[in-house]
Amino acid sequence: MIETIIMLKPREKWREGKKKEDVIRELDSLLQIPGVVNGWTQPIINRINMLSTGIRTDVGIKVYGQRLDSIASVSERVRKALEGTPGVADLYVEPVTGGKYLGVNIRRGDLARYGLSADDVNRTVETALGGAPIGNTIEGRRRFSISLRLAQDYRNSLDQIRRIPLNSPPLGKFRCRPWRMWNSRTVRR
Repeated sequence: MIETIIMLKPREKWREGKKKEDVIRELDSLLQIPGVVNGWTQPIINRINMLSTGIRTDVGIKVYGQRLDSIASVSERVRKALEGTPGVADLYVEPVTGGKYLGVNIRRGDLARYGLSADDVNRTVETALGGAPIGNTIEGRRRFSISLRLAQDYRNSLDQIRRIPLNSPPLGKFRCRPWRMWNSRTVRR
């Protein structure tokens, strides 16, 4: 979604005979971006509609279901049924995409032997895949947070994700350190 606010001149300064519909039609013909549907509305009304409905338009239809392929086919049938209906403009079906989910089965008994908890696993996986803030940097008057997470090659492979190391509390005289991602052996000090 791209949001652009266009400030129009007062109506008395518009070209002779121009109406709001003419301005919208002219702007729509000039501003076409592939894959993006223009929606001409007032900023505050647009924001209220989006917050209350979750739809990025004044009037919309939401299709719910359990299976993405069923949602997509019903959405297309609704679109075809509405085509040609008087007053319908910018008829658009938003592409249905699914998310990637990872299920982690935690073996609590194995963790307990090393003094680890399920929270340790969850925190490690969350940081490795989603990232975690580790600090800030200041450049001039701007602040940027610094996040740490694994490189994409290590996040996109289940085999690599299974090799994410966990830090354990001190065991005897050695403290277990995480192994390096490019090496499968444990590095100890």
